[in-house]
Amino acid sequence: MKLNKRLSSLASMVTQQYDHIWDCCCDHGHLGIELLQSCPTATVHFVDVVVPLIEAVRDKLQTEYPDTHHWTAHCTDLNQLILPETQSKHLLIIAGVGGDLIIQFVRNILFNNPGTEIELLLCPVRHDFKVRQAMKSLGLKLINESLVVDKGLFYEVIHIGPNADAEIEATGSLMWDFADPDHQTYLEQKINHYQRAARSNPKFTDVLLAYKALKTA
Repeated sequence: MKLNKRLSSLASMVTQQYDHIWDCCCDHGHLGIELLQSCPTATVHFVDVVVPLIEAVRDKLQTEYPDTHHWTAHCTDLNQLILPETQSKHLLIIAGVGGDLIIQFVRNILFNNPGTEIELLLCPVRHDFKVRQAMKSLGLKLINESLVVDKGLFYEVIHIGPNADAEIEATGSLMWDFADPDHQTYLEQKINHYQRAARSNPKFTDVLLAYKALKTA
């Protein structure tokens, strides 16, 4: 199945070798199935808390990939996820959920799996600024990032881990290309959104100023 632009962007950012890749909140499993083919040395884990979804994914995998690929399907809450093989390298992909939930998931995953080598590929539905601030406060660093436009909607994709060199900027850094009209449109959307928010709550003034500063950087 051909992936949409958002999922395709996530798949394209998996460029390193991992022992385990976790497609979290996997829904119908389309991203994980793509990674089964593009990352043949990794074990791909499909994770969702919705029983019928994970059962459907498991049935599909058993039919289409019974012997030739390494995969598992888990019906579990990410807040309680314990990663196996603590000496292995894990990539957790969390996409399609809100920023507050992503922050909660990541905090609990890191707390529950101390000493495990974990990288995260995140694509929040909203609250990107808040997610980035929270990830920085957890001591994570930026590996890569991109801005994706899919069916008129904008998504930030953030690849982070504890051992990278670059700081996570709350407004984004590597993803921006202001020669691209889509990026200009997205920045204007952010500025307009936080202008409205700051009128009713002054706490958003600093966020507004941070995005406005990108226009003069």
